[in-house]
Amino acid sequence: MRNGFCLMMLTTRQRWGLLLAVGLVFFTGLGSPWLFDEDEPKNAECGREMYVRGDWLVPTFNEDLRTDKPILIYWLMLTSFHLFGVSELTARLHSSILSVGSVLLVWQLGKSLFRSETGLLAGLILGTSLMFAAVGRSVTPDATLIFCILLTMTAYVTAVARRHGGKFGQPDSDGNMVAQRLWGEYVPQSTWEFASIYASMGLAILAKGPIGFLLPMAIWGQFLLLQRYRDRTECGNSVIDARQHWLSRTFLMTWELYHPRAFWEALREMRVFQGTLITALVALPWYIAVGFATQGAWLAGFLGGHNVDRFMRPMENHSGPIIYYIPVIALGFFPWSIFLPAGIWQMTRQVRKPSNDRAAVTFVATWAMVWIGFFSLASTKLPNYVLPSYPALALLVANYLSEWMQEASHIRSLGFRNACRLLSVVGIVAIPALIYATSVYLPNEVWLASLGVIPLVGGVLAFSAAQKALRHRAVAICCASALLLSLGMMGVAAPRISRYQDSPQLAKLIRHEANGRPVRIATHNYSAPNVVFYAAQRIERLDSPKDITKFFHEAPEGYLITRADRMEDIVDALPQEITILHRMPRFLRRHDLIVLGNESKAASMTAAAQDLDRLRWQ
Repeated sequence: MRNGFCLMMLTTRQRWGLLLAVGLVFFTGLGSPWLFDEDEPKNAECGREMYVRGDWLVPTFNEDLRTDKPILIYWLMLTSFHLFGVSELTARLHSSILSVGSVLLVWQLGKSLFRSETGLLAGLILGTSLMFAAVGRSVTPDATLIFCILLTMTAYVTAVARRHGGKFGQPDSDGNMVAQRLWGEYVPQSTWEFASIYASMGLAILAKGPIGFLLPMAIWGQFLLLQRYRDRTECGNSVIDARQHWLSRTFLMTWELYHPRAFWEALREMRVFQGTLITALVALPWYIAVGFATQGAWLAGFLGGHNVDRFMRPMENHSGPIIYYIPVIALGFFPWSIFLPAGIWQMTRQVRKPSNDRAAVTFVATWAMVWIGFFSLASTKLPNYVLPSYPALALLVANYLSEWMQEASHIRSLGFRNACRLLSVVGIVAIPALIYATSVYLPNEVWLASLGVIPLVGGVLAFSAAQKALRHRAVAICCASALLLSLGMMGVAAPRISRYQDSPQLAKLIRHEANGRPVRIATHNYSAPNVVFYAAQRIERLDSPKDITKFFHEAPEGYLITRADRMEDIVDALPQEITILHRMPRFLRRHDLIVLGNESKAASMTAAAQDLDRLRWQ
């Protein structure tokens, strides 16, 4: 009884400690940064327009149909807008809340798959990896999708663990080895458990589209097929002979693994037909409704353009080689990516020989490889596409670190020390790189280079603790360093960097000068979604000098935003009374932007610019 009570208190302290740490990462200064072009203002403006119209069905951006994303992100934003009003904070709030939920789900996954300590580490690792921390504070559907995928995986793992006394594949309470399980024992038993898994996939479809169903099913099915193949091999039922040529062995292994009978048996165990019906009941009503409301235009644009076309051919110049996601994960999963080689090494050892954690490691590895492999084959590549694999990577790294803390073998210790060396090297390289980058692009922000000190000092201190065999302290230092780096990057650096963006400043400037008067705003050779959000109105896009002449003829009090280096191309199209009202450098570009308007507004525009500049850093 006393041991159980102590364990419960320990678990409670872990949960609250984890909540405090990730809460700092996801909520510190959440509303301070302006929205970052391109994706944040597109999503936020879409939610704002739906909020203004009172529409919970059809997404629009700049009053045009938007087919990029399904509805779930907008429903969450609309809820926040109705409760607290429209702002950067309320647009991002759902991402932060769901990211904290994702961290807790990873903690639960780690407990069920491995042990409580592994779950705690995995939650901290996920919450402090830089790209996950960034999307957890962004107006994008990524945090929503990750949460739904984790809900699916947690529902599955918990159902299997419940079937076997609370653990996916660990020793029982007496410390005895669990008997080798057959592959059919890695499926839930209860109808309600299956329903929860497939309902979560339905939510994932509402968050991102068909990928929310197809890839979780592929991960689950691949894991069951691997377990089935392992059963046949270890029971002596395999036709593969180690003396055969490697090509023959590869062919036979592939045939045995994906044999039509095996495939059908896996689908039957997964209750795929009943599950598909449950998923459809959750996801299809909105898809059908938006299809009718837009005469099929939304479905054609989303399913055809943003799913099939993105996989088959590069879109918007977002292409890359098949190894594209290796450097992406190295940067996005930092600082924990430095431990990935050691985690992968341990994973390969654990899946090759019978052990208590083999099934759990196999499941996590399958999750990561299926997700990353699928998008590595896709023609269109973006860093955020593989974010739903980060929880699996966090579990792999946490498993390695917790194993090292329990048993410091020579190879595990060498891997940890090498990772600490690499962490320090990254800090050494980052400091001069940040000094140069900030001096060129972010005047007066050279102090941001001090963030490079965090990995430098953290690597040195963790290495020193590891040398003294203080393994728990070494891992704690790594966690503290990752937490400080995430807080510094997201809570301190991001608000400062955002204030250098040009589009929010220009939109705020025009609204301030207009002082509540209805005005028309247009752009030429310049497209920035933030102008639409911060102007809170439709922005006209002018493609030719004739369009510019017509615009100022119809709206002599209107404003035109364009590039200064293209001014000579349109000067003949401008009426005589139109002049340059404001000029400013474009963020991360080599040219300036200008605001054109009636010369009578020059004085008031200058005064408005001075007022906004005083408020810019408050």
